[in-house]
Amino acid sequence: AQDWYYGQHGERLHWPVDRYQDEGMRQARFLGHDVIKYHRTVATYLNMLLDAGFTITRLSEPQPTQEMLNSRPDMQD
Repeated sequence: AQDWYYGQHGERLHWPVDRYQDEGMRQARFLGHDVIKYHRTVATYLNMLLDAGFTITRLSEPQPTQEMLNSRPDMQD
């Protein structure tokens, strides 16, 4: 299972990003459940939209709500 990289004192350092350019189906564990996800690069998503004639005027990153962070402190990072 994929997990954080931890420092000498147990602190979270970073989440590993591997096989980023390898698009397609992947099995993963998310919030305690086995899930199937379909990985695509950001460029693939954006280029599909642009090729379809969309105009991108803004890009926002998702983030957990405060309610989720309160119930799942492990989502903090």
